[in-house]
Amino acid sequence: MNSYKKYDVASHKIYDVILIGGGLFNCCLYYYLKLKNSELSIIIIEKEEKLGGYIKTYTYNMDDKKILVELGPNMFKLCNESYNLINKLNLLSSVRLLDDKLIRYIYNKKHHKLYPLYLNIFYYLSFPLINISNKIKLLFKLIFKQYKNLNSYINDISVENYMKDNFDSQHYNFLLLPFIYGSCAGNGQISALSFFSRNLKLFNNKVNSLYIWNDKIKRENQNTNTNTNTNTNTKCVNNNSLIYQHLNNKKKKRFYLFTPCFNLFYLSNNNSKMFLYINALYNYYYSSNKKTKQKNLLNYICYNINILLLYMKQFYINIFSHISIFLKCTYKLFYSFLMLPDLAKWTSHIDEDDEKKKKKKKKKKNLIGKTITFKNGLYELIDKLKSHMNKDYIFTNHEVDFIEKAYNDLWMCNIKHEKQNKTIYGKNIVLSVNSKICSNIMRKILPINIRDILLNFPYSNIISISLYYKKNDINIPNNFFGFLSSDKCAHILGCFYINNMFKERCNDDNTVLLTLYMGGSNHPNDITLDENEIKEIISKDLRNIFDINNDAQPNILKIHKWNEAIPFYSYNYEKLLKIFLDELNKSSYKNLYVDSGWITGTSISDRIRSAQDLCEYIFYHTTDQSQ
Repeated sequence: MNSYKKYDVASHKIYDVILIGGGLFNCCLYYYLKLKNSELSIIIIEKEEKLGGYIKTYTYNMDDKKILVELGPNMFKLCNESYNLINKLNLLSSVRLLDDKLIRYIYNKKHHKLYPLYLNIFYYLSFPLINISNKIKLLFKLIFKQYKNLNSYINDISVENYMKDNFDSQHYNFLLLPFIYGSCAGNGQISALSFFSRNLKLFNNKVNSLYIWNDKIKRENQNTNTNTNTNTNTKCVNNNSLIYQHLNNKKKKRFYLFTPCFNLFYLSNNNSKMFLYINALYNYYYSSNKKTKQKNLLNYICYNINILLLYMKQFYINIFSHISIFLKCTYKLFYSFLMLPDLAKWTSHIDEDDEKKKKKKKKKKNLIGKTITFKNGLYELIDKLKSHMNKDYIFTNHEVDFIEKAYNDLWMCNIKHEKQNKTIYGKNIVLSVNSKICSNIMRKILPINIRDILLNFPYSNIISISLYYKKNDINIPNNFFGFLSSDKCAHILGCFYINNMFKERCNDDNTVLLTLYMGGSNHPNDITLDENEIKEIISKDLRNIFDINNDAQPNILKIHKWNEAIPFYSYNYEKLLKIFLDELNKSSYKNLYVDSGWITGTSISDRIRSAQDLCEYIFYHTTDQSQ
């Protein structure tokens, strides 16, 4: 891309940021960018009628009673970033926690029975679908690490084969296969490296990270510091390399600054004169002694002066930190004995502030890691984010045809709307779409082999069905959260008992509100079935799963078909993804950013966290370029 087409930019408005895709990620990114700089001109383009992507909440009135259903995700687990976002949007009062006492079940088709799965080691040992010998073998291998690390595989391996090679088939059939259904509607051929690192988040794979923007900032900071340090004082390179080798042998932390000496004197001497004097004396003395081959104590001390100074610094830091802790403890111990009213009054406001901070921290601690939704459904989050957007710059029912590099580091974006095409320009452009759409939009700038990689990434088709029974017509456990199937040919992959999870979803106590998910990689063609065919399949399967009285039929509220909904991590997914990400690192893609669930994680918290990270990266780049 050495030459660019010269479009008539002067006749068009130039946006600071163009966001392609109106899902949760870009809604969050819009919000974070505006927090950083409210003057930014940002446009968001979505091909559907509403923003939100897979977050779709619908409300029904049945016999004057309200029923709320989610067509996409029903809930999500809070992380630090998602909590902070909800707090900033003043949504904490709307948060609804999932009852921890509810039990997940595994459905076994062979016995036509639901088996409770308690998240507890003692109940795990009594789980009837797995032999006790296999449980003991699994625990033994996990404790003593008698299994092959997934990062050590030269070639990829499927979850099914990995479990058979390292553990046993029962844990795969009755635990991992249901989790695969629940997380991505896939099957046992899913990449083990991707599934365990992306879906279950049990470890970090070495090929790709879910934190790509943070990693880029760290990597670029290291490169910048390395280049700066190399140019600071070339005479000390050999000595410093010896110091770092010594520190690495001692497993010390890395330092971004040039040497431990520099780190010691930097705060009090920004020009580093003390550092230069010491190194000059050290180099002179050591070189002269090296010529005469003198070996004495002073020579040894000079040789190790940098390391000694580092240890001295750490020693003083430890002393002062212990003194600080001692003073704090003493204050807490004797505060209650302070009898001077004026002093007590003077310090009271400090304690009040501390109490408020403690309450906030405690509230945050109690929520992080919990599974939540909102009072009016997950779309409440999208509505809050939309309230911070300029409506004139929200283009729904618009579809991006392609993007191309213009000139002066601008990007051109061609948009289709009502059989007409129009062109807009932006300084930065962000794509948050699935890989197939991404390949099509970038078709004019990506090499053919990269486009083919993106086109060939597989996705699972899913059908979401919201339905209800009258409570007298179905027997369902009181502690029922939902179930996941362990059947390798299952049409119904899983089910949620919605109004048992969140009472406000259905005001009628005599109604059992369920959400089913069917199709997936096992039955990709289910998405082509009509409503009557879908109803026939689920009616038959639900009679085998639950005790249904009087041959009652499910009352269908909503059927929604999600075509190519969730990425299915196929063989060598990580290596192929890395080829694409490495391509984007080239200078020809400057100020073009691609981030979606198939890159940085599919959960709601993943999307929020990555949007915040990308915002930081964009501003890091802007600041870096302006300096």
